[in-house]
Amino acid sequence: MPRYALCQINPVVGDVQGNTERILDAIDKAAKLQPDLILFPELSLSGCPPEGLLRKPTFLAACGEAMQKLIKQVDTPVLLGYPMVDAEGRCYNAAAYLKDGVLDTVYHKCHFSSTSRAGEKHFFTAGTSALVLDVMAQRVGVVISNDAWGRVSPAADEAKAGAQVIACLGAHPYHRTDPTSMVEHAAELCREHEVYLLYCNLVGGQDELVYPGESLVMSPAGEVVARAEAFAEDILTVDLPDLPKRIVGGADAKGCGKCCGTEGGCGDKEPAPPQTMVRELPSLPETAVKDRS
Repeated sequence: MPRYALCQINPVVGDVQGNTERILDAIDKAAKLQPDLILFPELSLSGCPPEGLLRKPTFLAACGEAMQKLIKQVDTPVLLGYPMVDAEGRCYNAAAYLKDGVLDTVYHKCHFSSTSRAGEKHFFTAGTSALVLDVMAQRVGVVISNDAWGRVSPAADEAKAGAQVIACLGAHPYHRTDPTSMVEHAAELCREHEVYLLYCNLVGGQDELVYPGESLVMSPAGEVVARAEAFAEDILTVDLPDLPKRIVGGADAKGCGKCCGTEGGCGDKEPAPPQTMVRELPSLPETAVKDRS
């Protein structure tokens, strides 16, 4: 039963050194609960949105140096949002997968919003590929913000490729007139593709943008089963149940074509709910930490 920790932090735009320390501190707190994967929000290393800073080579170099520091110091597998520059000088809004002391792989954000952050497409190159990881016995698709929404999206491609869980690194700002839009999009994704969603959102603010936090875990039924604090840093930890393997590419004569390829199919059984949810707060006593040894 994999355990996931969603680290909802408040990074400062441009403060790469400070953000690195915030990330390491959150990892230390989350590690007490022995997660199999730790998630951070979009662009956690640089702060969000970095905008004009992305035109400064010294800033991008500082992000690269900080990433090398994190790679050397992190033991638990981590998904972390940061600006990445490739060998050709192209800059990507990226999710780094750190594992076993190396940068195992990187996902590039594909779809840029036309409303949430002005000019995003002018600073970043769009990615073209989906990414699915193995976390214990579960297949986890990785996306960033808008890549999770819509019938044609990297998240949809990852579900079709066998992902049972979608891990989304988010930077969704608060909208007073439409506070539930993100949750509605998330529910549509989960119900359409019968996947769990791990949505790790930023908290804090930059200029006119206010990030509310409220990271969440949503079931394949489109129900919120765990939610982090609003407008505060938090670490949300959840154990997801063992999930049946999905069929890659669609229907199968021995299964339903949606969530099970075993002989006899899966019938109409509802997906099992998470069995354990523990929130790691700064005041969490050591007795609350579950021993997994």
